[in-house]
Amino acid sequence: PRHAELFAGDKVHAASPQGRFAEGAARLTGTVLEATEAYGKHLLHHHAGELTLHVHLGLYGKVTDGSGEPPEPVGQVRLRLTSDRHWLDLRGPAACEVLTPPEVAALRARLGPDPLRADADPDRAYARISRSATPLAALLLDQSVVAGTGLIFVTEALFRAGLSPTLPGRGLDRAGWDRIWADLVDLMTRAVRQGRI
Repeated sequence: PRHAELFAGDKVHAASPQGRFAEGAARLTGTVLEATEAYGKHLLHHHAGELTLHVHLGLYGKVTDGSGEPPEPVGQVRLRLTSDRHWLDLRGPAACEVLTPPEVAALRARLGPDPLRADADPDRAYARISRSATPLAALLLDQSVVAGTGLIFVTEALFRAGLSPTLPGRGLDRAGWDRIWADLVDLMTRAVRQGRI
């Protein structure tokens, strides 16, 4: 929501001060940012002309932003977005690329349901979990099973449910899954609201 507040409806200028995203920045420059969304650990900026900026921060990625004139780039700024009102700098992401609609669809298809999204289908995750001999913790950390979780959320949800992380997925009954899913939704929603884990 923060990036939508800063840029939605604005024509943006994109640059890559470090040069590693120069081609992508050139494609985005002059487009209007229409909407933003998060899906799991992936950030999507949807621009006019069916272009989507895909960012995955990974372990080291960082975003800073502000209003007015942007400061001189410091360090390895992969992407700088500016409008007449705001600026945003992206450093050290695991992924920063421009995607077409079929590529966005392929990204979504490889991700499991996200507990933070209203359109999430927890039944899809449970269908995979209930057939698997893989330990439950490993399944919950697999982004193709449940998108957006991390070690802290998974271990906390399993602890609160009184379940061993080594329990095979197929050993989890439906009621247990419903409790874990509801707890992930609660924990992750609170973390977003508070801005910290």
